[in-house]
Amino acid sequence: MLITFKKLRWRNFFSTGQAFTEIDFTNAKTTLIVGENGSGKTTFLDAFSFVNYGKPYRNINIPLLVNSINKRDLLVEEEFNIGDKEYLIRRGISPTLFEIYKDGSLIDQTPVKEYQKYLETTVLKMNYKSFIQLVTLGSSSFVPFMRLQPYDRRIIIENLLDIEIFSVMNVLLKGRSSKNELKIYELKLQENLLNEKIELNKRHLKALQQNSNDIISQKENKILEHSNTLSSINEKILESRFCLLEEENSIKDKKDILSKSAQLKEIHSGLNSKRSKSVSEVEFFDSNSTCPKCTQEITDDFKGEVTYKGKENIRQIDEAFEKLKIKEETNTSDLLRLSENEERIRKRKFQISNLEVEQVTYTRFINELNEEINKLKIKDHTIVFNTDQIKPLENQLVEVLKEKELAISQGNLYDATSTLLKDSGIKAKIVKQYIPVMNSHINKYLGLMDFACSFELNENFEEIIKSRHRDQFVYESFSEGEKLRIDLALLFTWRAICKLRNSVSTNVLVMDEILDRSLDQYGVESLLRLLDQIKENTKLFVISHRNDQISDKFERVLRFVKTNNFSRILEVLK
Repeated sequence: MLITFKKLRWRNFFSTGQAFTEIDFTNAKTTLIVGENGSGKTTFLDAFSFVNYGKPYRNINIPLLVNSINKRDLLVEEEFNIGDKEYLIRRGISPTLFEIYKDGSLIDQTPVKEYQKYLETTVLKMNYKSFIQLVTLGSSSFVPFMRLQPYDRRIIIENLLDIEIFSVMNVLLKGRSSKNELKIYELKLQENLLNEKIELNKRHLKALQQNSNDIISQKENKILEHSNTLSSINEKILESRFCLLEEENSIKDKKDILSKSAQLKEIHSGLNSKRSKSVSEVEFFDSNSTCPKCTQEITDDFKGEVTYKGKENIRQIDEAFEKLKIKEETNTSDLLRLSENEERIRKRKFQISNLEVEQVTYTRFINELNEEINKLKIKDHTIVFNTDQIKPLENQLVEVLKEKELAISQGNLYDATSTLLKDSGIKAKIVKQYIPVMNSHINKYLGLMDFACSFELNENFEEIIKSRHRDQFVYESFSEGEKLRIDLALLFTWRAICKLRNSVSTNVLVMDEILDRSLDQYGVESLLRLLDQIKENTKLFVISHRNDQISDKFERVLRFVKTNNFSRILEVLK
C-alpha cells in the first residue's frame, strides 16, 4: 500500500501566521530546505507529525504549538492518495478540530481516541514509531533502529512485515482460552451433579415401598451436605476477594512504574545524544586548528578549554549513565514484580470465577431438592418413582458430555494455536524468511554509499558487522558519519521491505539536519547518488544549514525566512 502524500499546509503553527504555509510534495524529487535558526524549518516536520498523530515531531507541549501572537486558529491540513482513494486530514487547536475526509466526504466521527486509532490502523496503517522509522530521519525525536531496545526493534519489524496482527490475535486467544477453561470446569461440575441426581433417583426406584418421610429425610440430609459445601464455598469466595483486594493494591504503582520506565528510556536516549554531541565536539577540536566557517585559527588555549570542558561533560555523562543503570535495574525489577503480581491477580480472578460457578450450581441444586421435598409433602407424602423421571436426567447428561468433549477439543485447539502465535512460532518463521532479504538490501545500500563492511542482522535483530579482513565490530564502534550510513541503509531497507510486502510505504522521506552533523561533502554526494540509483518513487526533503555547499545537488531549494516574527517560505530560483 503506497501512501502518496501530495500537499501539507499549516497556519498559526509556531511562528507561522494566519496565512497558510504550504509544501507541495509532488513538484521535485529532491528538495533542500534552508533558513536561519528559528526561521521555522523544522516546523515542517512538526506539522507533518501533528496532522497525522496529534503530536509534534519534537518533544514540545501541545499548547505551545499555537502561534504566540495570534493565539488561536491553529490548523494543519494534509492531502494524500492511497490507490485511487483521495484523503484530506484537518487538525486544529483553539478551536479543537480533527476531521478525516475520504473522496470529499467526512468519515463519521467517533471519540477522539477511536478516531485516531481508525486513522492509524485503517487509513495510514502506520503507527507513530513506524512513521519515525520510515518517513523521517532527524536529529531530535528520531532514535536510530540500532539504538532501540530489542523489544522496540521487534515491534518495528513486526509492523513492517505486517505481522503484529499475530500479537493482537494472541491477546484475544488468551481471553477465549480462559473462558473455555471456565466452561469446561462448569460442565464437569454439571456432569458430577447429574450423575449424583441419577444415582439418587435410581436408589429411589429401589425404595418404592419406603415411607415418603424416609425419602424426604434423605433429601434433607443431602441439602444439609450441600449447604455445608456452599458455606465453605462462600467463605473461600470472601477470602479470595480479600486476597484479590490486597493483590490489586500491590499494583497501584503500575502507572508510576511504567511512567518511570518511559522516563528512564527518554533520559537514556538524551544522555546518548548529549554524549555523542560532546564526543563530536572534542573530536572536532582535536583534529581542527581552523574554524571551517570563518577560517580563523583556533588557539591552543581555546581548544584546550573547550576540549577539557567536553571531556568533563563526557565524564559527567558516563557517571550519570552509571547512576541511571542502577535506576534501570531497579525499574526492571519493579516491572518483573508488576508482571508477576498481575499474573497472580489473573489466577485469583479465575479462581473466584470457578468458586462462583460452584456457588450458583450448589444453590440451584439445593433449591431443586427443596422443591422436590415440597412436592412430596403436597402429594400427601407419597412418592411415585418411575424411569420417566430418570430418562430426562440421562438425556441431559449426554448433552453435557457432548458439550464438555467439544469444549476440551476447543481447548486443545487453543493450546496449539497459542504455540503458533508466540514470538517463537509463526512470527519467528516469517522473520527468519525475511532476514536474508533485509541483509541483502542493507548491504546493497551500504555498498552504494561506499561502506566497506559486511552488515547482518540476526533473528534477534542484533548486528554482526565484519570488515573485509573479517574483523568484527558493533554499531557503536563507528564514527557518527559511518553510523549515519548504517541508519540510512536500514531506513531504505525498511522502505524496500514495505514495498516488497505491499504493506505500508510512502513517497516522502524527510531528513532534518542529518547532513549538517555527520556527512561530509562526499557523504552527501553518496546519499544523493544512492537515491538516484535505487529509482524508487521517493520525494526527498532535506532540512539543512549547508545551503552553499549542497544546493546545486537538489532540484528545488526552499528558504524559510522570518519577517516581523512570522515565518514564510520562499522558493530559491536556480
